[in-house]
Amino acid sequence: MPADASRVEVDTADLELVGVRDLGPEADADFAEFDSGDADRNQFLIADGRRLDGAGVVRTFVGYHRVHGLVGYVALLADVIALQTGERKKTKPLGHGDHPRVPAVKVAHVAVSLAHSKTFRGTGTALMGFAVAAADGVAGHVGCRLLTLDAVPSKVDFYRKLGFVQNKSETGGVTPTTTSMRVDLRAHPAPSWFPPAPPAPVRTTRAAPGFSNEQ
Repeated sequence: MPADASRVEVDTADLELVGVRDLGPEADADFAEFDSGDADRNQFLIADGRRLDGAGVVRTFVGYHRVHGLVGYVALLADVIALQTGERKKTKPLGHGDHPRVPAVKVAHVAVSLAHSKTFRGTGTALMGFAVAAADGVAGHVGCRLLTLDAVPSKVDFYRKLGFVQNKSETGGVTPTTTSMRVDLRAHPAPSWFPPAPPAPVRTTRAAPGFSNEQ
């Protein structure tokens, strides 16, 4: 029997993304109880999320489920990467003489509650969909073509299934054991997990289901 047979797909309408800057001290108890199974990601939410958000370095959004409360978070920041010639050709219409580095939004961290994952699947992908919607919002004002991240070894295959590819110009991610990866925000056809882009001229950015683009 497939491992996911006992779990149900999360309804993104039941999820709300809230910036840590918009939460009061009462949320600290939720942060302290959050357990993704990864001590570093747990600690980031407890000790670094608000601090780095206040410093303007990383913006962190926590996901609340209408029944389960805090079930995950995603942390985003600006990024830029160099692409080799072959990679640039695949990222049309970038040419050899264009700016050597490509602007991006980076997923610094994404984590989902272990307890929530025992019942629901798809929450991590939904958080990534929010990241795409956020990156599209950035692209409406400044250049932004890619969504990037540094994948730990156990997550590389997961991100590959989402359409991410390894950045050949990057020898690694933020640590020697992580892999620098990217997905093209203008990929055609777009990966199925991307939030749908509404027809112009109603809106110029995707809106993630159940989430608001207001940041």
